[in-house]
Amino acid sequence: MKEKNINQIKMYISKTLSHPMNHQTLFFLYYQIGKYLFQHKFETHELKILEWELKKTYGIIIGFTKRNFIYMMQFYSMYPTIKAFQNITWYQCVSLLRIKDYEKKQERYETYVKANQLKKTEDYLLLEMQQLQKNRM
Repeated sequence: MKEKNINQIKMYISKTLSHPMNHQTLFFLYYQIGKYLFQHKFETHELKILEWELKKTYGIIIGFTKRNFIYMMQFYSMYPTIKAFQNITWYQCVSLLRIKDYEKKQERYETYVKANQLKKTEDYLLLEMQQLQKNRM
């Protein structure tokens, strides 16, 4: 495996780790890695080497496994534009990859988006209530 391939992926990871982590940040990182791996035609044995190299550099970070690299490449190959998927988590994306029927996949996607919007609303309301309680003290 070429050294520049590993270094490019390490650059994506280091850049991402320098910012606060959330689902969208992680999702975008996985998307970038999947795009890079797909475009550079990484083979299965190279993905295992990449996994080892990343573990040596970063220790055990969840998500940088051969299996997840394959999901990243599959996701990029099926959805080369990311805009439609900015409202769901990586775990939800992987579950969509497993659904073969397009209509069922679309239904599940819409369910995820609605659930995530509801969670954001609940989180926002909880935060607002906490702020009100602080202000009363």
